[in-house]
Amino acid sequence: MGIGTKIRDFFKHAEEVMIYQVLSVFTFVMHPFYYWIYTQFVEGAKDYLSHRIFIAMMAIIPLILQLLGKISVKRFMQISNISLYLNTLWFLFIMYVNNYKPEYVVGYYIVLTAVGFSFNRMDYLVFYTVTSLLIMVGTIYYVGVDNMETHYFPLVNITFSMNILAFIILYIKLKYKALLKENNEILQKKNHEILDSIKYAKRIQEAILPSHDYFKENLQDSFVIYHPKDIVSGDFYWMERVGKKVLFAAVDCTGHGVPGAFMSILGDNGLKKIVLEQNILKPSAILNALTEHVISSTTTGAEVKDGMDIAMCCLDTETRILEYAGAYNPLYLLRNNEIEIVKATKRPIGRFKRKKIPEFENHTIQLEKDDLVYIFSDGYADQFGGPDKFKFTYRKLRDILLKNHHLPMQEQKEVLERAYTEWKMDEEQLDDICFIGVRV
Repeated sequence: MGIGTKIRDFFKHAEEVMIYQVLSVFTFVMHPFYYWIYTQFVEGAKDYLSHRIFIAMMAIIPLILQLLGKISVKRFMQISNISLYLNTLWFLFIMYVNNYKPEYVVGYYIVLTAVGFSFNRMDYLVFYTVTSLLIMVGTIYYVGVDNMETHYFPLVNITFSMNILAFIILYIKLKYKALLKENNEILQKKNHEILDSIKYAKRIQEAILPSHDYFKENLQDSFVIYHPKDIVSGDFYWMERVGKKVLFAAVDCTGHGVPGAFMSILGDNGLKKIVLEQNILKPSAILNALTEHVISSTTTGAEVKDGMDIAMCCLDTETRILEYAGAYNPLYLLRNNEIEIVKATKRPIGRFKRKKIPEFENHTIQLEKDDLVYIFSDGYADQFGGPDKFKFTYRKLRDILLKNHHLPMQEQKEVLERAYTEWKMDEEQLDDICFIGVRV
């Protein structure tokens, strides 16, 4: 049984299992203690240590096995129920053997009261209380009422008081459960409404991404890996064609989930406005304009310090001249079995509080036939996993690209996705993933 299953199993029955655990410890401690008390201080007591050890071990062994994860919580409670019934029957037996001595009757009703506290339904507790009181009254009359005032009347009061206490505790517990259930229903309703809104936001976000057909139409030999960490993503990929030039980008907005998704829509709108309306096609100029757009769009009201990292490319499809500029996100050029890392400018899109802010550098590369270009966010290489729970690293990423660059782009995509999945194993996805590969 996996650790996750054990934890879910425990919390599913948390309240009941804790009651059974307490009763198991109580039973284990009670029997040796009572044996010593009865044999030392009750004249003529007939007691059986072997019986008590057997019952005590029946109570404690299942508890130990459950705590060690050897048996399930459900099986532990089943065995504990058998142990409780055995306890009750054994006390009836020992009362009879000792001719219903008051000391043994007291012990019996202590057990009955303890068992009463384990109930979770009022009707069960009522039935149990009435039954136990009838047994007690029957016992008193069987023994005789001559010594009732001396020995049994206090017992009636104690038993009645303990059962009243059990009723009060159960009433509070049921009220708490009802309140908890009501709050859970409210939370589930709110959670459902929020999830519905986020899922609708996902459809909106997916609508702004370039379609598969549009991407393949403009970059025929290419692939895109896109895996949001949450329902919506802070990463996005972008593409526009202007004449003979194809502009494409891998963008990593600050954060992920809903905050990142808001920033991604701001980034997408900004890029479209800059390229299509302002006709700016030089990548470094695009990043400068996008920085101004992000700052101007987030200056009203509270100051927003978030921004985005980006790798922006402009490919002339006739001359094969590629222009690139990056904000933290580099470009990999794979040629002749070697990877050249074209470094990005070390600054983000958005506010950047430094005394000297570097200008975005524009790189111009004359591509050759079968050159491969890769741009990506940091979510792939930063993923924790493997046997030692380390980051995947860019070095491993470059090794995979070098080893598999001869494959068709779709197969390269499959290799990269498989390597990521095998590395991540059961670790939580750390960040959004956006990865673009293009063969010229």
